[in-house]
This record gives sequence, structure tokens and C-alpha cells, in this order.
Amino acid sequence: MKAFHNWVNSQIRYPAEAFKNNLGGKVVAQFTVDQAGSVGDIKILQSPDKCFSDEVTRICLLYTSDAAD
Repeated sequence: MKAFHNWVNSQIRYPAEAFKNNLGGKVVAQFTVDQAGSVGDIKILQSPDKCFSDEVTRICLLYTSDAAD
């Protein structure tokens, strides 16, 4: 799990729109990781703005279990 957190932190980009509009907050997402290590079934459960949701979705779609190794 620590490898996953480190990988996310290395990939995430604060949305320019959020920075420009002084937005912040927490995104809560739910997703599955299949046996091949691919992420799917991504659901954003809580987000302060669509730009944050889009960034979390982007990161999830980039991830494979090999990425965090």
C-alpha cells in the first residue's frame, strides 16, 4: 500500500483551475484492481469540484500494479 501512495504522490498534479480559483479539499474514490493489476470500476464518492475528480480518475487510469514497484 505504501508503494501505491508513493506512486500516486509522484503522479498527481494539482489542477490549474483549482489553483486559480483557490479551491481545495479531499477526493474520496472507490476502484477495483484486477488480477492483472489494472484499475477499473472507478467511482468518485466525494469531491469538492469536477477538476479534482478528473485528476483522480486520470491517475487511476494510469495505474497498473507494475507502476508502484
